[in-house]
Amino acid sequence: MIGNFTNKHHKTFNQRINSNFEGIQDYIVLYYKTNSRNDTEYWCENRNNPNISSNLQAMLTCWKNGQNIESSLRQLDMCKYYTSISWNCLLAGMGKFSLQKNLSPINDNQDQVYLGYIYPLSFKMQVSVFS
Repeated sequence: MIGNFTNKHHKTFNQRINSNFEGIQDYIVLYYKTNSRNDTEYWCENRNNPNISSNLQAMLTCWKNGQNIESSLRQLDMCKYYTSISWNCLLAGMGKFSLQKNLSPINDNQDQVYLGYIYPLSFKMQVSVFS
């Protein structure tokens, strides 16, 4: 026993560490799952790989259906490592958006963010819609 450590909390510690890895893994898997590269089999196989966590599947379903992703991320406890803004930016940055019919217009009761300070991007982004 070095430093007076015991096994008293090893199970809780291991659960927390595993949870950390799983949370980070979901974010990385989403990046690979939403890639649009076709230059190698590696990228195509990762995009088509159906093996994702149930949390990531639930969050993607929420996003595809135009539901409140922030509530879903909180409910799934997926905001510990990456904020909802990060998840939104990843999905939008990869050109993944809900079908137009699933979206609703913003109303005065919703939080709004001033984005005028962001320098306009001058490139064409490949956009795809979940079907």
